[in-house]
Amino acid sequence: MTPDETAPPVKTVSEIVKAEGNPGEIHDLFVQRQNAYYTYDDGIRGRELWVTDKNGRSSMVADINPGPGSSNPRNFYDRPIGGFMFAATNTTFGEEPWYCEPQLPQVRLLKDISLGSMHSAPRPVGAWRDRFFFYATDFTQGSALWISDADSNRTAVLREIAPDAMLVDGANYAVFPYDEGMFFVAPNEHESILLHYTFADRTFQSLGTIRSGIRDIMRIRDTVVFGMFEEETGYELWRTDFENGETSLLKDIYPGPQSGDPEDFFMWNEHVYFRASTAEFGTELWRTDGTLDGTLQVVDTHEGVGDGGGSNLMVADGRLYYRGSSYRYGTELYSISDVPGDMAQVIDVWPGPESSHPYSIERIGKFLFFSANHEGFGEELWAIDLEDPEHPPFLVSDIRPGPESSEPHGLTPLNSNSGILITKADSADRLAKVFVEGDEITLEPYDPLPLRAPNAP
Repeated sequence: MTPDETAPPVKTVSEIVKAEGNPGEIHDLFVQRQNAYYTYDDGIRGRELWVTDKNGRSSMVADINPGPGSSNPRNFYDRPIGGFMFAATNTTFGEEPWYCEPQLPQVRLLKDISLGSMHSAPRPVGAWRDRFFFYATDFTQGSALWISDADSNRTAVLREIAPDAMLVDGANYAVFPYDEGMFFVAPNEHESILLHYTFADRTFQSLGTIRSGIRDIMRIRDTVVFGMFEEETGYELWRTDFENGETSLLKDIYPGPQSGDPEDFFMWNEHVYFRASTAEFGTELWRTDGTLDGTLQVVDTHEGVGDGGGSNLMVADGRLYYRGSSYRYGTELYSISDVPGDMAQVIDVWPGPESSHPYSIERIGKFLFFSANHEGFGEELWAIDLEDPEHPPFLVSDIRPGPESSEPHGLTPLNSNSGILITKADSADRLAKVFVEGDEITLEPYDPLPLRAPNAP
């Protein structure tokens, strides 16, 4: 649908970008219990961890790397009972795992895994009750899966992964946590072991050897599905039976040695949805229920050979929304039901074959919000009314009037009727808050961050 000139009442927020003196950029927006955590550089202490509480008050949580040096907090991961861990760098300890207590809030080092200023490169991968699970490297013992009970400050190796080897920064070590446990891959030089860990009794089960290089892994009932490379088939979809550990090719999506490249797994209605490529249709959206007959292409968004995409997936009101591409409409927002072939184009924000590239898709109240680009407005915040699917998409607010972009991103719900996002001005990032009350949307600044000190670097 093309944009609508008439939209629900929206209070404009041009004042978001008019405040002066706010330095730096905001990154890694993360919400826990209506508190918004993020990394921010105030021009004095480098990039550190900040919080804006539910009352709109902003403050720095900790100067993790004292002085003007950045600690670069990242990889936030929360627990069901509250609190979250993250990676941060300190000149004394290097890059190590840290923990934030939500009540105060305040942070503390969980463990100096790679002693001294060497980095352990921690990457959180799961949480259960009071425990965190993360990958990290001890430069004397190699890489391992670690467990931490942050409340009692007990952090130890759960399982060695690659002795005498270190984690590569940014490497994707496949892991799939769920309510009862998690599946993960322990890579070796030539083959790897698919393991299952049960949270409650802390036991491991080996599901057999598989190849390295797995990017995505997920469980459907008693089947574990993942992408894996073999010379005869390329990178394709495989499965392991959870009961007997037997591993077999699920589907050679792109027949022969070419790779179908199944990736970006997403679970919905007892199916794993993913993107994959074929010679006939290009890259499109697929799904599997763990069986051969149940592994099929869902839609041909691009109509013929071409990249139809299938990214930024999210579910609302019984439909799966995703960013897809078409030769007629460019890259826009589409939706499907759980019936293969039932596809609807939701928006055409930039009419014609031009692409609005929607992202940061979230539901708040009865509206589905997303950021998108438009020739006349630049990249701004848009929405559709989920209760009125025939109503065209509308611009929530042109935060930076004219074709300049405010790049609203990181939209994260605070509760069922409000959310927080990051917007850009000429020289600074700002937080904004969106409220939904019935048919009315309000977008307003969310507490100015502290001004840069005089003569600050």
